[in-house]
Amino acid sequence: MRTRAILFTALLGYAGIALSHGDVHERIRDLDHELAHHPKNAELLIKRGRLFLEDGHADEARDDFARAIKSAPKRIEALYHLAQAQLMLNQPQAALASVQRFLRKAGNDAARARGLVLSGEILSASDQPLAAAEAYLAAVKLSKEVKPDHVLYAADAFRSAGKTGKAMEVLDDGIARLGPLHVLAERALMLEMEEGRYESALQRVDRMLASRQRVPFLLYKKGLILKALTRSDESRRTFSAALREIDALPGSRKQIRAVENLRTSLLAELN
Repeated sequence: MRTRAILFTALLGYAGIALSHGDVHERIRDLDHELAHHPKNAELLIKRGRLFLEDGHADEARDDFARAIKSAPKRIEALYHLAQAQLMLNQPQAALASVQRFLRKAGNDAARARGLVLSGEILSASDQPLAAAEAYLAAVKLSKEVKPDHVLYAADAFRSAGKTGKAMEVLDDGIARLGPLHVLAERALMLEMEEGRYESALQRVDRMLASRQRVPFLLYKKGLILKALTRSDESRRTFSAALREIDALPGSRKQIRAVENLRTSLLAELN
């Protein structure tokens, strides 16, 4: 399941209200003053609700969004954020009902895609990975500009539902639409290795190596694949090549924890 931080990053931008990094409490107090004079102003309620969410007060946020919906039923972004607040309050059924209302009223594909992503998050939180995967996939299909994160969400949800073949299909389709993005290729390679599809994984890792990105890490994975295929001599040569790549890195990069851990793993394989 995606973290709540990722959910906020994806959702807080929906209504087009820019949240700065100033004093949230001060801005809430300012809105308190304005709402004392205009208690049914949906714009002010939505602004304050989003600030409450940013500050971690989902219960106050939920109340503001509910008031905004009552005051201005056409402000459907309030439904969207109400679902977000309900999810944060561990009320997935209420959250799902709110986002479904949002989807019924959404006027364009971009809005529907955002709602479907939120639906996927709620369904994931409800331990319904297959339904979550279908929601994420529907969002990808609706989007004119596909977001790699949404492809990953769909693939991960299918994997959680035990549909690894479908997860691979989603990733490969994403790569076909977006190009050989490393983040998608890495996830596909991981799935192939988990499923024991070593010949396919070997072909993929060779394609990835052609981009010259993360070469030591990919050589390590290639070595593991060759080892699984009982091609021991090639495996050792590949591990050695990965060590040489590390040795060629600038000193500061060699000290990165991930690189140090990789060196340890490579030496363990060679020894």
